[in-house]
Amino acid sequence: MRGAFSGATSDRHGLFAEAHGGTLFLDEIGEMGLPLQAKLLHVLEVARVRPVGSDKERNVDVRIVAATNRNLRASVSAGLFREDLLYRLDVISVEVPPLRRRKEDIPRLAAHFLSVAQSRHPKASLRRLSRDTMDVLLGYAWPGNVRELEHLIERVTLLCPGSEATAEDLPKNVTGAASETSDAGFGDKVLPIRDIQRRYATWALQKLGGAKMATCEALGIDSKTLAKWLKESDG
Repeated sequence: MRGAFSGATSDRHGLFAEAHGGTLFLDEIGEMGLPLQAKLLHVLEVARVRPVGSDKERNVDVRIVAATNRNLRASVSAGLFREDLLYRLDVISVEVPPLRRRKEDIPRLAAHFLSVAQSRHPKASLRRLSRDTMDVLLGYAWPGNVRELEHLIERVTLLCPGSEATAEDLPKNVTGAASETSDAGFGDKVLPIRDIQRRYATWALQKLGGAKMATCEALGIDSKTLAKWLKESDG
């Protein structure tokens, strides 16, 4: 409301008021802080908002679409996301598998992003990706999912000196990771499943730069399970 704080020179509608009768898209909902989560939960439960500086509430009728790349159940276990808010939001879920689990999409996505990058940078000489380049892209784990692929294609478009990108034009972290074997050093010996879990969890944590939350999401486990596996590794 006008005068609610310094610089508030006129009334303005908040996002819920603007979306009244329609849809409000909340991206990266897993990054929302706990205090704001509590406020969002209250709005979802009572369907009312109160503008800053006002003593009156107004009803809002809004469809909520929320998106996240985090495992929210793991975040709940870690105390980073409210369980009651998760249940309130999780009415209809649509799961988009990570890129590493749908590698058949990589060639089409790469071609699309190359076309977009060419339009954005018309002076770039790159026109196509070589077969060995595509083999590297197919062998990479893509911890950053589709956005990482998009940024990589734009980088190659800007830096490639010729009309066809080769594997040598890709970043070293991509070519190095794609060339590594994925057996985590198991060798020829059949190991107990506990040893497999221990070794693979340690390998995955190293692969993701020590980020435990990202490792939990990649492995599909919660933080307590990861801690247990790593403790067994230390032991």
